[in-house]
Amino acid sequence: MGNSPTVSVTYKEADLEVTNLVVPQTSPTSGQTISVNWKVTNTGTRDTRETFWLDRVYLSRDESLDFNDTLLGEFARRGSLKQGEFYRGSSEFTLPDGIDGDFYLLVFTDSNISKGYSRLTYESVSQTLARVPEFQDEGNNITAAPIKVTLQPPADLQVTSVIIPERATTGQSLNVRYTVENKGTGDTPARQNRWNDLIYLSRDEFLDEKSDRYLGYVEHTGGLSAGSKHTVDKTLQLPTDLVGSYYVFVITDAPQKNVRGVVFEGNDEGNNAKPSTLPLVLELPPPADLQVDEITLPSSAKSGEEVKISWKVTNYGDNPASGEWSDAVYLSTDAIWDINDRLIGRVSHNGNLAKNADYTSTLTANLPPATPGQYRIIVRSDIFNQVYEADKEANNRTTSADPLQVTVEQLQLGVAKQTTLSTGQERLFEINLQAGQTLRINLNSDANEAANEVFVRLGQAPGRPHLIY
Repeated sequence: MGNSPTVSVTYKEADLEVTNLVVPQTSPTSGQTISVNWKVTNTGTRDTRETFWLDRVYLSRDESLDFNDTLLGEFARRGSLKQGEFYRGSSEFTLPDGIDGDFYLLVFTDSNISKGYSRLTYESVSQTLARVPEFQDEGNNITAAPIKVTLQPPADLQVTSVIIPERATTGQSLNVRYTVENKGTGDTPARQNRWNDLIYLSRDEFLDEKSDRYLGYVEHTGGLSAGSKHTVDKTLQLPTDLVGSYYVFVITDAPQKNVRGVVFEGNDEGNNAKPSTLPLVLELPPPADLQVDEITLPSSAKSGEEVKISWKVTNYGDNPASGEWSDAVYLSTDAIWDINDRLIGRVSHNGNLAKNADYTSTLTANLPPATPGQYRIIVRSDIFNQVYEADKEANNRTTSADPLQVTVEQLQLGVAKQTTLSTGQERLFEINLQAGQTLRINLNSDANEAANEVFVRLGQAPGRPHLIY
């Protein structure tokens, strides 16, 4: 047997390296947005075959990458990189809040590891998941540059005052005035200039967001510099099922999914809530008795078009009805209200209604889509039970004596219909077909960003979810 022939193999592969990294010359502060620039060169012996990979930037306490480091952001490279050529990457990154001291910025080119780290070594992770195979040169993809971060003094938001009346009526409105002050040594960060204040009722002076009664929120927009404050006046609706003494709690920049709110406050995240100095006494007034006496409506109306309905409400109770409440108007197929009846609209009433006194309200609204036919109008006074009526709550609804004939506009086959639709508006049309015919519907709109839906049903108006109240 003769000697086996030899084959000469030359190693040629790409080799990506971060050959220049430029970080801010002046020391940034925690939470600040900084600009980072770097250059990536293919120092290998061939062009890259790949045309897409990611450069990621990390913040680290040392020059090596591990699972304790913080990902600041990433830069997408699109296009191959020839041997000996380079590209420049740049981006802006926001430093974490509350950090201070000496750090390193690490730029990891062709970094396709996940944002969360395992305890694998850098070499094994990069070789497994890198997009550009560099084989023996995978270990030089990271470059580090030192950066010193100065602590930005945090804000400290506190509710310093909660002012409420001594007494309020169950189910009626409550006026709350509260003051929020930034008692920290730093301003609220510019990127954290929008947060929510939440308001609760509590039996004691200890806030429990799971068991205390939530009333509402106030959205704050704009920063709050150190030492400054702002005052908020908010009107809230009180529950109809509470009586007795309750503290009014306000928590500013309320926590969201984690233990802190939007604004970074360092070690002072836990002092954002404050109760009113004295509890609020919620009282039930003497019962009134609201009843709908008369309903005035047209004899007919077209589905989707404007209809005008009026009604009279009388207080037959021995006591006045005070405060504010809402009357609701429904379209019903019979004389009995149920959850399938379509809400046409609501009208609010505010004031004092003495014994045997009455008021008249009028609703002008578009009739909801409904199958052609006869309907009744049902009016329910005090729909949210804001007025205390004791055992007279069940007589607040009345059905119209006269029916409403609902008609629907018909479409002609083969004839285009020009119409308009405002946001959320519904229109109902009727199409008559002969047995064996096939129906095709085309809908066109000049609004490029609009999304319209078409529903078809045999014999009845297509069903859609609707509001009960």
